[in-house]
Amino acid sequence: MPLAVAAVLAVGATTAAVPTAWAQSAPAPPPEVTLTRADGTVTASWPAVSTATGYHVVYSTDNAYTWTAAASDHPHVPGTVTLTIGQADNSKSYIVAVRAR
Repeated sequence: MPLAVAAVLAVGATTAAVPTAWAQSAPAPPPEVTLTRADGTVTASWPAVSTATGYHVVYSTDNAYTWTAAASDHPHVPGTVTLTIGQADNSKSYIVAVRAR
């Protein structure tokens, strides 16, 4: 069973990738997800998975209790893939999980 990769962005903290189980057969997940915060946005970036055709991206602001879809079929591009979550609340921590499709 492949693992999704999640990154945690706490207010004022650096990020660390945390593997999370995902119960669906899919290409290997990205090896790491990096989150950066700007004024009102959180941007997730990860190395492209060569066998992926797209990515499913979700995020949580309540310690993974609930999830919000950021993209159900984010396009695959060579190199580094990025996705920006707009209207981000700078006072909250974010967890972002990426699954290759």
